[in-house]
Amino acid sequence: VLTPYFKEDVLLSENDIQKENEDGITTLFYLQKIYP
Repeated sequence: VLTPYFKEDVLLSENDIQKENEDGITTLFYLQKIYP
């Protein structure tokens, strides 16, 4: 994944991207919305 502002590589485990935050949103869902 590249960050939108700095184009830095970010490595996330499968566990990390499927873990829900306090609002019930997963990192995977968020990334799919900002990178259609």
